Amino acid sequence: MKNRENRTLVIGGGYPQNSLMEALVELGQEITVIDDRENIPAHTVTDDVVSINRYDVKGILAFAEENPPQYVASGGNDNAVHFMTLIAEHLGLPSYISSETSQWPMKKGAVRKLLDNNDIPVPRTYEINSLEDAQALDWNSMRFPVVIKPDEGIGQTGVDKANSPGEAISSIEEAFGVTRNNRVLLQEFIEGQEVSLNGIVVDGCFKLLTTSCRNSSRDRGGAFGVAMEKVYPAITDKSKLSEIEEMVNKACQLMEIENGPIYAQTIVDEDENVFIIEIMPRLGGGEDPRAVKAATGFDLSKATAQLCIGETIDKPDFSISRDTPKAVVLRFLKIAAGTIRSIKGVMEAYDLPGVEKIEIFFREGDSVGELKTSRQRVGYILARGDSTEEASSRADAAEDTIKIAVDAE
Repeated sequence: MKNRENRTLVIGGGYPQNSLMEALVELGQEITVIDDRENIPAHTVTDDVVSINRYDVKGILAFAEENPPQYVASGGNDNAVHFMTLIAEHLGLPSYISSETSQWPMKKGAVRKLLDNNDIPVPRTYEINSLEDAQALDWNSMRFPVVIKPDEGIGQTGVDKANSPGEAISSIEEAFGVTRNNRVLLQEFIEGQEVSLNGIVVDGCFKLLTTSCRNSSRDRGGAFGVAMEKVYPAITDKSKLSEIEEMVNKACQLMEIENGPIYAQTIVDEDENVFIIEIMPRLGGGEDPRAVKAATGFDLSKATAQLCIGETIDKPDFSISRDTPKAVVLRFLKIAAGTIRSIKGVMEAYDLPGVEKIEIFFREGDSVGELKTSRQRVGYILARGDSTEEASSRADAAEDTIKIAVDAE
């Protein structure tokens, strides 16, 4: 690694970190990226990519001790952000959150208890500590459907919907195969609209930036819960926005989040009650920072980068118009499982009205599996318009223009 001055160690160099890496470079930082994967965007941002697995915390720490950076940063992944805090504390470097706070997203059951005990609406949730415990439950009294998820997991891996006791037992067994703390959660399934929240905490005060309809499969199967589209704005009523902001602010205070970006998932039921599913003190990994900037002009990635390098950020002017907000559609692309033979039409789609950004995550010759997690999404289109209908229409036009040919395997 080069000289320590203005040198930031970034954990993870994939697309969830891309906007943060770009912001750090914009702020004058020389970045060293920890990631052993090929064909990741880090290679286009910096020529200093160290081939260490981004989840190998011991290996990362050993490298950081031998090559001490001035700062350490990470964004769109719960584990990577936690490792960021561990390394920062070990080396005495700045960190916008503590290692204890960064663990909250990996303790889903504990977060639900904390919020529920403090009158913040969350789905009813049961902790299951073994498959035997699950089999002993009084399934006849259970209201279906239910959601099964690892207590400590990554993304949507191991998350599924169950419509019967048999399906639930099967999903619980699968969730035990991926959870990292031998606990699985059985959660009430709430009918309603999934809504993603993006915001930032500055000096202990949360400010809401965007609310977006999070459109994903609500059917049982591998793709359950994987977001394929986010549409802003989801909520425009000022009183409801204030209510959500106050609720998330209270949750952040309970979780002792003093500064930093916030990505949260909620469900709004038919009576417009808002339930918090998850709150994460990090950038959203699904290109949310780009959607926030397109919708509001606020650069959430840059603010996070400033916090990572120890800079104090001024409380932003959050006087974003909520009377006539511009609309943004973040559309993810999917293909049939197989090997990509050709990718065409991307530049032509870029030239269409309202198209802000397009990225394809895979290359010709890459193999793509069946859509089960966000890792099988092949790219995205970010489009703007004066209404959600116009933004969606523009995303449709761009998607129709992009042609990805696949050879089935």
